[in-house]
Amino acid sequence: MRAYRIHWLLSLLLLSIPGCSRRQENADGRTTVTFWHSFVASSVPAVEELLREFERDNPTIHLNAQYVPTGDGLIQKLVSSVQSGNAPDISWIHSDFLDKLVEADALFPVA
Repeated sequence: MRAYRIHWLLSLLLLSIPGCSRRQENADGRTTVTFWHSFVASSVPAVEELLREFERDNPTIHLNAQYVPTGDGLIQKLVSSVQSGNAPDISWIHSDFLDKLVEADALFPVA
């Protein structure tokens, strides 16, 4: 079950945005990666647990998770941040919003 949850988290992290240059190495040597999401508020504790597991399994990475209350709010924030050159490293979005990011030229292949 744990492996399934870790794979689920990693699948969420596949949507990368051109903000990766903002990653910073902390004084403790860990790389901070900013992650925006808009999961339903009741699922946030489960997401936070998955993030803690990810960090435990990947001790050189610190995930700075930032919750945006609505999917609409998140997509508006993402498009604005991409256009201003201040996007997060990664973000989870619903597929209904992909067209907005394509129009903003905000996606790039991970592989």
